[in-house]
Amino acid sequence: MKTPRIKKIILGFLVNSMLLSGVTLGSFLLSPEISVGSEHELNSQDFNSETLIKVRAYLRKGHNLYLSGHNEAAIEAYNKAIEIDPSWGQLYVNRGVSRELLGDYEGALVDYTEAIRLESTDASAYSNRGNCLHKLGEYDGAIDDFTEVIRLEPNNAYGFYGRGLAYEKLGNTQQAIKDLEVALDLSRSQGDELLPYVILHTLQRLR
Repeated sequence: MKTPRIKKIILGFLVNSMLLSGVTLGSFLLSPEISVGSEHELNSQDFNSETLIKVRAYLRKGHNLYLSGHNEAAIEAYNKAIEIDPSWGQLYVNRGVSRELLGDYEGALVDYTEAIRLESTDASAYSNRGNCLHKLGEYDGAIDDFTEVIRLEPNNAYGFYGRGLAYEKLGNTQQAIKDLEVALDLSRSQGDELLPYVILHTLQRLR
């Protein structure tokens, strides 16, 4: 079992190695987040419990394929689930994640937007769309989405972190620092072991 000191050294080495290798820490952390926990009931009276079981089976299959890095096959599984029930936002979030990981940012945006239309309180859909917009250089849109994440989940450290990075890209250093400082406090209080290191490096660069 690693002691806190050893874990701290390892995390510090990881961050420094990424910096030395030219990895953008924001890009490293702003990766899409798969949705796995929402409850859902099929809306149509024509659907029965067996159909719901089938949809969930495709969802689990897609998730397992995603975890093993087989995103094209994961998309196929999510496609089959969506064909059966196009009203479940979680399916679009997860398909969007696989599309984004394959570099299909436009396709991912379409999926995240549809997920938001179906389930407007799903913070993961806003967060993923914000991440995707950030990668496409659409920083104003990213700020809007991360602001919605923060409205839905006021203690979401990654919401403040993502918005702070977008403000930085727009040249609003003061607001970027403000958001990053909030993200730092939240991530520390929540026991996050990597984000505080990344934020500290970013703040050192901005100050």
